[in-house]
Amino acid sequence: MIGITSLSVYLPSLRLKNETIAQAWGRPASRGQKAVANHDEDSLTMAIQASLNCPETVKKSDGLFFASTTSPYGEKSASSFMATVLDCPQGTRSADFSGSLRAGTAALLAAWDGLKAGSLNQALVAAADCRLAAPGSLSESMVGDGACALVLGKNQPAAELVASYSIHSSYADSWRKSGDLYFDIDDPRFSQIAGYSQNVTAALKGLLQQTDLKPEAIAKLVTVAPDLRSQSGVAGKLGFRPEQLQDPLATSVGGLGCAHPFLALAAALADAKAGELLLFSAYGDGADALLLKVNDGVEKLKQALKLELAVAGTREMKSYAKYLSFRSLIKGEEPKKTIFTSTSMQLREQDQTLKLYGRKCPDCGHIYHIPVRVCPSCRSKDKFERVKLARRGKIFTFTEEYYYPGPETPIPMAVVDLDSGGRMIMQMTDTEAGEAKVGLEVELVFRRLHQAGGFHNYYWKCRPLRG
Repeated sequence: MIGITSLSVYLPSLRLKNETIAQAWGRPASRGQKAVANHDEDSLTMAIQASLNCPETVKKSDGLFFASTTSPYGEKSASSFMATVLDCPQGTRSADFSGSLRAGTAALLAAWDGLKAGSLNQALVAAADCRLAAPGSLSESMVGDGACALVLGKNQPAAELVASYSIHSSYADSWRKSGDLYFDIDDPRFSQIAGYSQNVTAALKGLLQQTDLKPEAIAKLVTVAPDLRSQSGVAGKLGFRPEQLQDPLATSVGGLGCAHPFLALAAALADAKAGELLLFSAYGDGADALLLKVNDGVEKLKQALKLELAVAGTREMKSYAKYLSFRSLIKGEEPKKTIFTSTSMQLREQDQTLKLYGRKCPDCGHIYHIPVRVCPSCRSKDKFERVKLARRGKIFTFTEEYYYPGPETPIPMAVVDLDSGGRMIMQMTDTEAGEAKVGLEVELVFRRLHQAGGFHNYYWKCRPLRG
């Protein structure tokens, strides 16, 4: 039995209301809001955060697949970088999936094939997107940022993968050429008919015929559509009742690109019961349809999923100009000094900067984040043990930097005592001015630090503990 053993959602804390966007352009507002990645987030950091929330991520998975249409690199494996940060063992197969909004289900199907063939025992599939629509366009309020990660395995899955059916299409209703900043769309009404409706209907009908099932046997139909009318139109054409449709949550977070089908699936599993059948699909240059059977293992997922869906969106972004600056569409003050970095330095220091390891003195037990040869506490020399550091702690002291060049000020700098032992100094993120306090409980998150040396530089930051 192969299926989803763990599923995690990561949604940025910021929300930009459609009303705020409309006011900037002097036009009527549509209802809803979108999730907005912070200025130090991208599709890679969001995928890592979602993966860290999967309890079976590290050490056990021998496959890691990353799906995104907005990877921070055009030529560099994001999945290999993820495997390093997640401290996966050598021998883990990693691969990147892109080029389509169904890249997430393509990665899921590849992992499923690997488990069925016996070449994989357990696989992590992470999907994330941070797409850009042209400012002022109708699509701008419809796209949001976020990530989902799931673990595919054979040990008491919450939802068993039963069957799949896929179709392909050359019709270009949404595309982005190499070098383009924004994605383009065709005529929306024609795309609903020739694109979404035709492809998703064919994929779902093909799977129902393949499994000899009727619509009434399905507890929830989990689809992601350009709009609710298109979704209900396809469902009605196939014979599904309105109450069988899963709310895709698009009006609360926007469309999360290739991660959004997994978000809708997470919402369905949060309310699912053992024995129910879920029909799940993703659309983009064709469509993938999957049939899942909910098992008893879903109970251990429900509480975590409901919490992840509930605690997100705690901060409203009230400035449209700030949103543009977060996306580097308008520029603020730039650093006046050249920031030094190098690939050799990154390789040399990846144990503490990426994998989050420290050193423990076996004589006195003190733990240090920065490698040292002589223990500052007991003066023992060259005896340190390598230990994994905790991703939670408390602020020991802090300062707020109001003159830091960047889109968000002030930037709190905090000294954090980790729960595992060890002390780190780092920037705070996802916080408001005055929120940092001595003794505040924080969690470590992996974020983009700066861009220098021609590449992105990442490091750990802290934020107030959520949930």
